[in-house]
Amino acid sequence: MKSIEEILKLDLADDMIDELSRRTAPIPSIVKLEKEYFPQGHKIYDTSLRPDKAIKGQNGNIERFEPVARIALPLQRIIVERAVAFLFGNEVKISCTRNDERAAAAWEAIRRTLWDNKSGSLNRRLARILMSETEVAELWYPVPEKGFWDKIAADDRYSYVNSVNPSHKLRVCIFSPSQGDTLYPLYDGYGDMIAFSRKWKTTDDDIEHYETYTDKYILRFSRNKSSHWILEEKIENHIGKIPVVYACQRQSEWADVQGLIERLEKLLSNFADTNDYHSSPKIFVTGEIRGFARKGETGAIIEGEANSTAQYLSWQQAPESVRLEINTLLGMIYSSTQTPDISFDSVKGLSNTSGVALKMMFLDAHLKVQNKCELWSEYLERRLNIIRAYMKVLNTAIAPYIDALDIRQEIQPYMIDDRTANIQALNIASGGKALISQRSAVRLSGLSSDPDEEYETLLSEKQIDDIREGHLNFSM
Repeated sequence: MKSIEEILKLDLADDMIDELSRRTAPIPSIVKLEKEYFPQGHKIYDTSLRPDKAIKGQNGNIERFEPVARIALPLQRIIVERAVAFLFGNEVKISCTRNDERAAAAWEAIRRTLWDNKSGSLNRRLARILMSETEVAELWYPVPEKGFWDKIAADDRYSYVNSVNPSHKLRVCIFSPSQGDTLYPLYDGYGDMIAFSRKWKTTDDDIEHYETYTDKYILRFSRNKSSHWILEEKIENHIGKIPVVYACQRQSEWADVQGLIERLEKLLSNFADTNDYHSSPKIFVTGEIRGFARKGETGAIIEGEANSTAQYLSWQQAPESVRLEINTLLGMIYSSTQTPDISFDSVKGLSNTSGVALKMMFLDAHLKVQNKCELWSEYLERRLNIIRAYMKVLNTAIAPYIDALDIRQEIQPYMIDDRTANIQALNIASGGKALISQRSAVRLSGLSSDPDEEYETLLSEKQIDDIREGHLNFSM
């Protein structure tokens, strides 16, 4: 395998791109994944796999086709959405330890960068794409902006950040297969990324584009249809790091249960067809019928010749067996993907469930989050390192303090907050002493639009009550 330096020295752009496009994992089939993810693309709608019912006439020829039932379930989307919610339903907890007060401005710049780029929503979007498309990447890049640093310098303690007149801030964009991007991460023999490339095509001019990011250069190529690649631009990468964070997983989140979902959809569709034909009562008659009762007639009677019989057809065992298989399939789908069944029908019977019981209910989902943290903890750390590197270049006034920041990120799995149980436990631990002040209790209650004014009113009322109580005691 060639080193990145050897690749960039190749004479022909075509040879260069051939080397940069060597993937260790296959390119995900986005067409197949999207068909599985969206119910409209499920196999149950494929007439070649589930044809409509041919109705034949008395002569044996097909007279028409009767549409069959087709029931598609969005279980793939449910599996992904619930995994995303438990992983990033709570914001990632970020804390920073700094020894120098001037380093606070460096931390404020990083914190505001994450805030301006809506890191909470960004994390959920990235997780949703990764779980459904199996790979995703984000690119950080500078854009002209003066106001970003002015907001930080508005605090007198951080005014020095404008001493070098910075003029750029950071933005982020997402690369994914569903957006038409083909991603090419390139690793060395030790598993370290030495280059990241992206290929895409514009629909208006039918031109293919190819970008490559290394720790030293950013290269941009293009080619027309049936032509050779041309190196359009080669610029220096000033931060000394690849400004891309990339993540992939071997298969989609629902891959292990795709067959079970297809079986469930087929089962429900077949059962719907059966209901269409047999849900209304049917009468089996032996002999000749002379007359029927009119529609809606009370005490209806069917008249027949001698020895004729009539009886309702009933279906005794089949519905129960179908119900059992449906419930079994649903249970296997949820348990195999570590997805909790939190539908309304499943939780409507719960009442006064303790915090411990809730944690046990969501234990499997939380274990799944812990497994996902193996990837996402590294991903978030990589993002933070890129932002640090950019900050050193965008504002040299804070550059000496960037590396001194000890920043920790912690993924917090989503959990319903059983506040009553937590307060009771803390109250026991503190020996029954007050845990918060009355002012804090008023603020946390959410019952008043102006908590501070409400607290002052409470104090005034208490003083009046104390005075009245004092007069009463004196008079006695």
